[in-house]
Amino acid sequence: MPNTETVDQVPGTPDLPVNTAPSGSSQRAMALLLVAHAPFVMLYYWHLFAVPPYRFFPLALIAFVFLFVRRRNPAVERWNWFARFLLFCDVLCLSASLILALPWLAVAGMMLCLAAVCMTSRAKGYTSSLLSLAVIPLTTLRVAGGFDLQVLDWLRDKCFLSVSKFCHRIDLIHYMKDDSLFFAEKTFSSATLTRSAEALFLTLCLAAIIAAYRRRSFLHSALVVICGGVIAASLTLIRAVAVLWLWNKYSVDLAMGPAGIVTDVFLVVIAAACLVSADALLNVFSAFVPDIKRMGPVERFWNPFIYLWNRWAASAMPNPFPSETPLVPLFPRATAVFATVLVISLIGQIADLLLKRVV
Repeated sequence: MPNTETVDQVPGTPDLPVNTAPSGSSQRAMALLLVAHAPFVMLYYWHLFAVPPYRFFPLALIAFVFLFVRRRNPAVERWNWFARFLLFCDVLCLSASLILALPWLAVAGMMLCLAAVCMTSRAKGYTSSLLSLAVIPLTTLRVAGGFDLQVLDWLRDKCFLSVSKFCHRIDLIHYMKDDSLFFAEKTFSSATLTRSAEALFLTLCLAAIIAAYRRRSFLHSALVVICGGVIAASLTLIRAVAVLWLWNKYSVDLAMGPAGIVTDVFLVVIAAACLVSADALLNVFSAFVPDIKRMGPVERFWNPFIYLWNRWAASAMPNPFPSETPLVPLFPRATAVFATVLVISLIGQIADLLLKRVV
C-alpha cells in the first residue's frame, strides 16, 4: 500500500487520506517501455522527414513534450482497466514489429502508450486528465499503405476540377488538358495550383495543439482536428482561385517564387486563426455544466449524465478539491515485463543487423 498523508481541506470538510508520489516501479516501467520503442521511433521519423507533408513533426513532438511536462501533476496517477489495456496493445504492437520488421507498428504502439500515460496523468489544479495531449503526436502517424498520400492526391484532384468549373462561371477563358490549365499567356499545373494542400496535415497538427493548449476534452480535440481538415481543403481551393484571378486581372503570379512562399505562410496563419474561432464555437456547445449540491463550488456530481458530459465532452475546469483525486499505481510487477520487452527488442535489432551483414 502506498504511503498516505493528511492535507488541508476546504473549511468544513473532514481530512482525507491522500496518496503521495507514484511508486518507483510504475515510473521505471513506463520509462523502460518508452525506451523500448526508441530504435523503431528514430527509424520511423528519420524516413518521415523525406515526406514533405510531414516535415512538421518536430513541432508536434516538441509541443507535446512541453505541454505534458508543464501540466502533469507528478504526484497523481489514476490507472484503470482501459489504460492497462492500451499498454497491453502496445506490447502486442511492439512484439509484432520485431517479428515483421515493421517500425510503423512500434510507433503505433507508442501512440497507444502515450494515450495511456496521458489518460492516467492529471493536470495540476484541474479535474480532467491530459488525454487531449495524445492527439498531438497522433497527427504524425501515417496511415498504413500510403492511404494518407492518396487522400492528399484526391484532395488535389477535386480542388483542381472545382477550380476549372469556377473559372468557367466567372468567364476566365481557359482549357484543361491532363493536369494543367492553359490560359492565353501562361500555363498552371495542378501541382502548382494545389500546392497548399500539402499543409493539410500541418493544419491538423495545429488544430490538435490549439485544442490541447485550451485544455479541451479528447472529443472536443477530435472535432477541432476534423474542422482543421475542412479549413485546409477550403483554403486550398480559395488559394487556387485567387492565383488564377489575380494573374488574369493584374498579371500577378502568386503561385511560384517568393510571392508563392509568402502566400503559403499567410494561408497557414489564416488557418490557425480559423481554428481558434472554430475551437471557441465548439466550446459553446461543450462547456462545463455545473452540478451543484448547494451554493458554492462544485462539490459532487449527482446527475450521472452531467458527470459523463463533464468528464468526456467538457473543457477542463479548476478542481476545488485537488486532494480528493486518488492515486492508483501501475501493477507492481510491470517493471519486469517491460524490461523483458526492452531486452527482446534490443537483442532483435542487434541480431537483425548482424544477419544482414553476414548475408
